[in-house]
Amino acid sequence: MKYKLIQGSDSGPRTFEREVSQALDDGWKLQGGVAVVEVELDTYYYQAVVKD
Repeated sequence: MKYKLIQGSDSGPRTFEREVSQALDDGWKLQGGVAVVEVELDTYYYQAVVKD
């Protein structure tokens, strides 16, 4: 099984959404929910995906 972590930031949340959507289209499956981390004035988004 392969594991990948997709990362995005508040400077480009649409890019993050596109990357997650592309991974799903490529056969990856979501592993858990989105993690959101705020550091000072920045927000980071993470989504784990897996593939057999």
